[in-house]
Amino acid sequence: CAVVPFMVFTSNIGYVTQVNYGQSPITTSFCMLSWAVIDAIGVIGTQCLQSTSGLSIPQMSRIMMVTFGLAGILSLFLGSFSEEMWAYLTASFLQGMLYSPALVLLNVLYFEPLEDCAGLAAAFEIVAQDFLPTLYSMVCTQSLIHS
Repeated sequence: CAVVPFMVFTSNIGYVTQVNYGQSPITTSFCMLSWAVIDAIGVIGTQCLQSTSGLSIPQMSRIMMVTFGLAGILSLFLGSFSEEMWAYLTASFLQGMLYSPALVLLNVLYFEPLEDCAGLAAAFEIVAQDFLPTLYSMVCTQSLIHS
C-alpha cells in the first residue's frame, strides 16, 4: 500500500534529476535513499505525536488529512518553482513524509465499518492503490519524456 508513492517517485526521479536538472546518478541514488528515510520519520513522528497527545484514531485521522491537504496546497505553490530541484524534492518529500502515516490511520477507519465485506473492500483498495497509480505514473513519465 505505502509502496505505491515510492514506486511512482523512483520511476520518475532518475529521469527528472538527471535530464531535467542535470544531476549525477549518485545524486539520484541519494534522493531515493532520502525518500525512504523521510517516509520512516513521518511514521515514527506521527506515532510519537499520537502516543504523547492521547488523541484517538479518528482525531489523528482528521489532523493528518488536514495536514496532507495543506501539504498538497504547498506542493502546488512549489510547482511555480519547477525549474529548481529543491522545490521538486521538497514537495515530494513532504508528501512522502505524510502519506504513510495517513494511510495507516485511514485504513483503520475505512475497514472498521466493513466487518462483513472487509476482504472485498481490501481488493478494491489494492486495485485503487496499485493499478491506477502505476498507470498514471506510466502516462506521466511518457508525457515528460516526449514533451
